[in-house]
Amino acid sequence: MAHAWTFTNETTTVDFTDEVQSANIVKGRATQDDQYSPGGLTFTIRNQTDQAAGFTLNDQIKANTDGFYQIFWVKEILFNDMPGTGLASTATIICNDLLGIMGRINVVNDSLAQAETLEQINAEFNSLLPTGSDFVLTGNGDSIAIGDTYTGSILNRLNQNLVTEQGWLGLFAEDCGLISRSNMQDLLPATITFRRGTSSGYNVGYSNIERIQLGTNFVNKCSVIPPVATAQTATDSASVALYGVYGQTLATVDYNSSQALGLASWISSTRSDPTTLNFVITFDSLTDNLFRFMEAIFYQLPVINLEYRVPGDVTDTTTLQIVQGLQIQITNVGTFFIMTTSPFSYYAFEVIYNDTEFVYNGNTNYNGGNW
Repeated sequence: MAHAWTFTNETTTVDFTDEVQSANIVKGRATQDDQYSPGGLTFTIRNQTDQAAGFTLNDQIKANTDGFYQIFWVKEILFNDMPGTGLASTATIICNDLLGIMGRINVVNDSLAQAETLEQINAEFNSLLPTGSDFVLTGNGDSIAIGDTYTGSILNRLNQNLVTEQGWLGLFAEDCGLISRSNMQDLLPATITFRRGTSSGYNVGYSNIERIQLGTNFVNKCSVIPPVATAQTATDSASVALYGVYGQTLATVDYNSSQALGLASWISSTRSDPTTLNFVITFDSLTDNLFRFMEAIFYQLPVINLEYRVPGDVTDTTTLQIVQGLQIQITNVGTFFIMTTSPFSYYAFEVIYNDTEFVYNGNTNYNGGNW
């Protein structure tokens, strides 16, 4: 059915691609300031002979294109039973991704040891993931997460640790990849370029692009509230003088006030330019093989070069962006993508890791990036 895609129930080992009429995949988040929420796979199949009986709760479903795949877990089935012969009957099957599974796994009074942000998640929760799934770490984390007694879902704590770390999360195959902030530079150089022209090789031509200035993501005063240590606030005074105060408050798991102040300083400085752009990019597979793009995404290489042209200009502008979210619509005609991105400058921590004396706006609280 779907262009370049196959669908398999890994639990029953049944390939049901020919039964699929359409499918949609949602993954990631809209912007760098949003929490990671459950995504998933939703697909509609023919059900004139009760094909939906082949799916049960928690069956593992593989969506595969060009050898790159992601695993989802069945959570709900909606039946559309037609009258008469029933030959037009369908069933829509809704599946969780791994984040959705993490959102349903709760712990009560779990004693978490103090550790690096990503390593704490891996050490405490990896054994609770579905069989075959793991956290895959690129770096243990550069901030220290406080040791405490935790009650709640894995996903909630994962988001708290990622806010503290300011790294990146991506789902691939059956695993959850976590990248520490000091390892973000390992994602460079970008392997994919999105451009106004046609697609070829590692160049992907887009059909539509939206430029979004910072808006609600514009921050020049940031307060960080750790669980125990004193709350810390940092301000970009130059930006405040120009535009007034645009504040943000973050609840983190920072283990001390110095680390919290480093985070507040970084956020208030890197988000303080209201002309900075996020993008929403629309493209499709009609004239382009999916291979190169899926290769980049599934190999955890989400950084892209983006070329665009401002109306009235005669040349293109190029910016380095990181993929935050992806919606994939899969049909008989082709595959259609809507992708959200953020400036990679929000993750350009080399400016402080490579210079222990780095000072921004008189604030020396970065401590060489070692918050």
